[in-house]
Amino acid sequence: MSVLGKVIFLYIISNSFMIMAWYSHLKYLNHRPWYVASVLSWCIAFCEYTFLIPANRIGYPQLGLPKLQIIQIGMSLIAFIPFSFFVMQEPIKKIIFWLLFVY
Repeated sequence: MSVLGKVIFLYIISNSFMIMAWYSHLKYLNHRPWYVASVLSWCIAFCEYTFLIPANRIGYPQLGLPKLQIIQIGMSLIAFIPFSFFVMQEPIKKIIFWLLFVY
């Protein structure tokens, strides 16, 4: 697998965990105090970093920092759309509108 392929693969996994850490508490832990959600989100974020750090180390020598950041942002948006639709049950038109016209 190419360096770019490895980086994209690891970023997809990393960003899936990131999106879960950032937003899933809004649906599943809204009845708990904020600090419980925070601790659980940090536990999920630990999983994110176990994929993000290797992706950055693999990609940095050949791709450089600006390309890594652009790829990471793209993978974040790619992970956000299905999460918003399937997990948070947001209407797809609303998601696309906000991503295209506001972001």
